[in-house]
Amino acid sequence: MKHQPGRRGSEKRYQALFNSTFQLVFTLDLQGRLTDVNRTALGLVGCSAEEVIGLPFVETPWWERADLSRQRLAELIAAARGEFVRFDICIRHRTSERCIDFSIKPIFVDDGVDFLLVEGRDITDYEAAARKNIQLKNLYDTLSRINATILHARDEELLLQQICDIAASLEEVRLAWIGFVEPLDNRVRPVAWAGEALAAIQDFSLHPVEACDVGGNALQADSRPMVIDDLGEENVLRPLHDILTERQLRSLAAFPLFRDGEPCGLFVVYASLSCYFRGGRLGLFEELAANTSFALGNLARERKRLAAERALRESETRYRDLVENARSIITRVSPTGEITYFNRYAEEIFGFDREEVLDRPLWETILPEVEECGRNLRSMIEGILHSPDDYQHNVNQNVCRDGRRLWIAWHNRGMRDDQGRLVEILSIGHDITEQRRQAELIERKASEEELRGNLLRLVLEPLTMEKFLKQGLRLILDTPWLGLIQRGGVFLADAAAEQLQLEAEVNLPRRQVEACRTVPFGTCLCGRVAMQMRPFIGENNPDIDLRAGHLGLHGHCVLPLVSGKELVGVLCLYTVPGQESDGQIRRLLESVADIFAVGISRRQAEAALRKQETLLRRLIDTIPLPIFYKDTDLVFQECNDAFAREVIGLPKEQIVGRNMYDIAPLDLARLYEDADRDVLRSGGSQVYQTEVRYADGSRRSVLLHRAVLTRDDGTPFGIVGAILDLSEHERLEEQLRHAQKVEALGTLTGGVAHDFNNFLTAIMGYASILKLKSPPASEQEQIVDQILQTTERASKLTYSLLAYSRRQVSRPMPLDINQVVCGLEKMLRRIIPETIEFATSLCESPLMVLADVSQLEQVLMNLVTNARDAMPSGGPLRIETGMTEVDESFVRQHGFGVPGPYVYLRVVDTGEGMSREVMERIFDPFFTTKQVGKGTGLGLSVSYGIVRQHRGGIVVESEQGGGSVFTVYLPRTERMPGTDDPTVSHLAIGGSELLLVVEDDPAVRQVTRSVLEEVGYRVLTASDGEEGLNVYRQNADRIAMVLTDIIMPRKTGLEMYEEIRRIDSSVRTIFFSGYTFDALEDHGIDQSQLDIIFKPVTPMEMLNRIRELLDA
Repeated sequence: MKHQPGRRGSEKRYQALFNSTFQLVFTLDLQGRLTDVNRTALGLVGCSAEEVIGLPFVETPWWERADLSRQRLAELIAAARGEFVRFDICIRHRTSERCIDFSIKPIFVDDGVDFLLVEGRDITDYEAAARKNIQLKNLYDTLSRINATILHARDEELLLQQICDIAASLEEVRLAWIGFVEPLDNRVRPVAWAGEALAAIQDFSLHPVEACDVGGNALQADSRPMVIDDLGEENVLRPLHDILTERQLRSLAAFPLFRDGEPCGLFVVYASLSCYFRGGRLGLFEELAANTSFALGNLARERKRLAAERALRESETRYRDLVENARSIITRVSPTGEITYFNRYAEEIFGFDREEVLDRPLWETILPEVEECGRNLRSMIEGILHSPDDYQHNVNQNVCRDGRRLWIAWHNRGMRDDQGRLVEILSIGHDITEQRRQAELIERKASEEELRGNLLRLVLEPLTMEKFLKQGLRLILDTPWLGLIQRGGVFLADAAAEQLQLEAEVNLPRRQVEACRTVPFGTCLCGRVAMQMRPFIGENNPDIDLRAGHLGLHGHCVLPLVSGKELVGVLCLYTVPGQESDGQIRRLLESVADIFAVGISRRQAEAALRKQETLLRRLIDTIPLPIFYKDTDLVFQECNDAFAREVIGLPKEQIVGRNMYDIAPLDLARLYEDADRDVLRSGGSQVYQTEVRYADGSRRSVLLHRAVLTRDDGTPFGIVGAILDLSEHERLEEQLRHAQKVEALGTLTGGVAHDFNNFLTAIMGYASILKLKSPPASEQEQIVDQILQTTERASKLTYSLLAYSRRQVSRPMPLDINQVVCGLEKMLRRIIPETIEFATSLCESPLMVLADVSQLEQVLMNLVTNARDAMPSGGPLRIETGMTEVDESFVRQHGFGVPGPYVYLRVVDTGEGMSREVMERIFDPFFTTKQVGKGTGLGLSVSYGIVRQHRGGIVVESEQGGGSVFTVYLPRTERMPGTDDPTVSHLAIGGSELLLVVEDDPAVRQVTRSVLEEVGYRVLTASDGEEGLNVYRQNADRIAMVLTDIIMPRKTGLEMYEEIRRIDSSVRTIFFSGYTFDALEDHGIDQSQLDIIFKPVTPMEMLNRIRELLDA
């Protein structure tokens, strides 16, 4: 207990430290719940500790609007239980967004993880500064260009214009101008200007007061720059508002210019963005203005210095004190090279006392005999001493007492006596060491930009890959300060083969070229760089495995060429041995590699595009629609083969480059021209139906689509057109209309037949009961037999109606069409007169189809009968069978079937034939060309319905006077016919079981009940499925069988059956339906899964089926 105060003090110190840190600090338990949080973290989201402590960390406010999913955070927390985890995210709260660098690490206590420590460091300002640095870099580059201009400036007017040109080239800068103050009216007069809004200079001349007042303010208020963030809000500029708006001038900065410390003018910059001069841009423009002032001062000083030299020659004595105290190095040297004068500034610069140098030769004091670059300075001095007028200006290195070397710019003049003899040489020098260093940097920067610019120009030029690479390589090697040996090569990457291929080289030895034509990834230096995608810059090393061996002393500079994230090649260069590493050179070479990668990618993309264009052209040629493309002069630039062949009738080569007047009749050319001009005027597209004359002379109904092709700026550059032949479409539309008529009549027929079957079922039932109750051989029994016979004939009529509507009861089975023909042949010969020569030509192989044999016999009988009636004068009549394959074009042409194997049954007659009008109506019900009483008009329509129900079709070919060919197509099947087990047992027709009858038609329900009760069954009845289900639930243990209609109101028989099966899965059920198999399919009912008797139902059929199921 005596240690408790110390512990409390330690906890207080810990809490003070925990809450005083600027970082976000959290502690979590091992389940990821927040156990503690410091004030900095709470302040970020504006909540209290009580609101969040105890919550799962992923559900706290810090993650509500963070760009990290809660699931991912939970995964990171789980991972941190065993290792240090770090990640960066952006947290958005209220109106601010902060970038946080998070880390999660486990805290171990007693050899185990006790809790998790989460720390967050706010790096928002760092990220913002990084973005700002990128923006400022571009401004620094501009400043470097201006500094280079200033360094070489000799003419003030040219200098000022170049500064304006460079400033105006900056993004968003619309206008830059420089003006000087007029001494008479103290106004600023522009002397140089540049920019896209150049016309504003003339506009300002119309309003000199307002324009100059803005600039004049920069010459006041302590000579600081003046910045206007929004020119539209400046009162003094209201007269210029329209000009500023029209010229897109939204912000302004004016900087005072000085000459020798005195304000002399203004440097004014207008930008198209408001607040453009915020941040670092203002400082850079200030530096630009300061450098301009420095240049103005230099030019002024240069003029003054020249004047001073002239004055010095007139009176050396008068200005000795001035020379002695000048801030220039001034020396005099005897003709033999000894120093005779050394001013104070020379002492300061070189560190020598004048007593140490006077009367001593130059090369023993301030002049080295040889410069660092190797120039012999002693010989240069001997030249100056011999002929000083030839060395009025020279720049050379000088040496200080401490060994430092300075670059001095010297101005020399020979002093002669009255006899003209050289007695002394006056030299005035300026230390330009720093300027020279800056100039070298500026020159190098200019050289860099020139190199990049030339390489970018090559990227855009239409050069082959090899020429681009070789010319670019020469540009790099010809840059002297890079220190490269005059040889190198460029490899292209083959990612699929994982190797490099030498594409271009300059001055590489033959041995190296042969050895390095292909370099696998990972081998040799270039292959290693390709695999690692990292540059190698360093000295030659015997340990490096080179495929071509070591080729003398040199260094290596091998750079990967990467476009996006894909390696496209490798650039291989060689450096002078012993060259020191230079970061600027490395950065330049890496940027050069990027430009090479862009050029390679561009050419590879262009090659791929050319390949794609070729493929596209071939694809267009394969399109069956005629397609063409013209320019705005209506000259064909491209067309596909269909257009050339079908519409024009000429080879494509004779169409491209010509207009319609060159290749088509005058009337057709005028028609095309009028349509083309019309769509050009509209500027959009046109789709319309018209007639076009094709190359074969036919006029066809077509859908013509023309569209104008436009550039990005909306100006048209051509027309593209496509022609769709509607002839086949219109024919198919006519077929569809005909089919829809037939389908509508078929639907009506099917509905009538359904109701008729119910009536017949009731009549047959009552008549059968009546017959059972009639005395044998009585008149009553004869009357009942007549009723039954009449209902049988009525049922056959119903069958014919259903056959036409394709809704008859069909029991398909595998059968051979050849056997159907053979089975009917004797019957057919009996109905064909002797004047007709009947023959069959059957396929030798079995022709298996899935069909109802009786329906197929009916089709064959109808077709042969129809052919017989068309041949009153006799002639050949032939039946053929065979196999064929149906393709897409056949399906499109005839409107039935799917591509695949089919069999055909063909009836060929040599009769009178048919006209086109008759052929279009032959399958219409009740249509006939026979005399009254000779035909019903249902034969062919019934045959058509049967064939279509079997998923086939009938194709008719005929000419008037040339006979007819009817071909039936049916899908071929691989199934073979099976054998049926004959029923051997005789079924009783009566019983005593309890049966449930569910039927919505009252007459059918009542007659069914009567028939069943007549033979001893007990019967319960219901009028729909809902009532039937209730009756079954009440008598489930007593009911032996359910007899039900299928389609009923409220609840169908099938729905009732499904619910009954939940009560008793073994229930026996017989379904009755006045609808047929096709109609049941329309209701989603599968016949194969049910025991169905189709109406009309005879009592014997029903009783036999009931007894069969009950006794099974």
